[in-house]
Amino acid sequence: MSVRKNSRKWIFTVFAAVFFFILGAAFHRYKPWPYGLIKRTAQKGLAPRPYDPDGEILRFAFTGKLENRIPQKYPACFTIDEVSRRINAYWTDVRWFWSAFEDLVIDSVKNGPVTEVYYHLHERAYSANALFVPGEGDVSRQTGMASLIIPGSGENQATPIFFQDEDNYQSNIAGVSSKYSDTYILVKPNHDFLAIHNGKNRINLEFINGYLLNRGGSYSALYLIHSLALVKHLKDVYPEVMVLGISQGANAALLNALQSEPAGAVIASKYTVLFDKLLWAQFNQIIIPGADLFDRQQIRRMMAGQGTKYLITYGRRDVAFNRVEAEEGYTAAFFKCLPNVQVRNHEGAHEYPLEMITVFYQSLLPGER
Repeated sequence: MSVRKNSRKWIFTVFAAVFFFILGAAFHRYKPWPYGLIKRTAQKGLAPRPYDPDGEILRFAFTGKLENRIPQKYPACFTIDEVSRRINAYWTDVRWFWSAFEDLVIDSVKNGPVTEVYYHLHERAYSANALFVPGEGDVSRQTGMASLIIPGSGENQATPIFFQDEDNYQSNIAGVSSKYSDTYILVKPNHDFLAIHNGKNRINLEFINGYLLNRGGSYSALYLIHSLALVKHLKDVYPEVMVLGISQGANAALLNALQSEPAGAVIASKYTVLFDKLLWAQFNQIIIPGADLFDRQQIRRMMAGQGTKYLITYGRRDVAFNRVEAEEGYTAAFFKCLPNVQVRNHEGAHEYPLEMITVFYQSLLPGER
C-alpha cells in the first residue's frame, strides 16, 4: 500500500510541475491582461527608492499627525535647513525658567480667534498662541475673569478642546470655564496649527526634544514660558485669571501658577508629592534639566506665600500615582497646613471633576474671595 501511495504522489508532483510550466510559458508568450500589472508591480518593488539626502532623513521625522481643522500658520518644510531653523526658534535656556514670568517682556498682542502674544526673554523673541473662546453672554465683564487651559498629554490637544470633541478626555472643560470667564487655550509649539510639517505630517518630538536638551534648552521650558507670557498678558487685561490643566497639563498649570500667581489654579489628575521621590516621565513629558521642578518643600513654601487658591484633584478609578493619592492622601496630608490649597478626590477616572471645578469657580467670583 505504501508503494502505491508513493507512486501516486510522484505522478501527481510530475503532473503539477508540467502543468504549471506550460501555464507559465503560455502566460509569458501571450501576455494576458494581468501580465503587465504584475510585471510593473514586481519591478516597482525591486527598484531602489529614489535617493534624496534630506528626504531620506525627513521621512523618519515627519510621522506625526497633522491637525488641519484650523489652517496651519507656517508653510511646509522640505529640507533639513528649513526644519532646523524652525526647531532652533524653540531654544530657550533652561536656566531662565524659574524667573521667566518676571523677566519676560511683552512687546505686542494680536487679538482674535487666535490670541498671539509677542514677547522677548533675554533678548530672544518668541510668540505664544492661544485659541479664544468668549465667555457666555457678558459673563467675563461681570466676573472680570479669564481662564487659561493648558492641554494635557497627547498630540494636537488644543483643537479638540476648542471644538469640544466628545471623544477627547479633556474637551469638556471649556464648556465649564466659559460659563464664568473668557477662555484661552494654550497651543503648544509643533501642535495643532503651529506644526513643523511637510504638508501631510508634522515632525515628531524625537527630532525636537533631544536636540534642544543637548543644546541646553528644553521644549517643556519653552511651552511653559509661553503659558507664562499668556498669563502675564491676561493679568494686564482681566482682574482675575484662572489656570487649569489635567494630566501633563496639571503639572504645567502648577508650575505656571507658582510663578504667575493667578487667582486660582486647577491641578487635575497628575501632580503628587511622590514626584519628589519617584517620577514617571516619558520623553514627551515635562523635562527641564537642573530645574528640580517637584521639590515638595519648595513648592509648599511658594504656595504659602501666595494668594492663589489651588484645587488639586484625583479620581478613584484612575491608575498609578493618581489612584494611590485618592486612596492614601499623601499630597492632601502634606498641604493640609495651607488654607489656600484644597485636595479633593472624586469617583471618576482620569478626568476633570466638573462639579468640583464649578464650585471652585464660584469661590473666586467677586465678593467670594
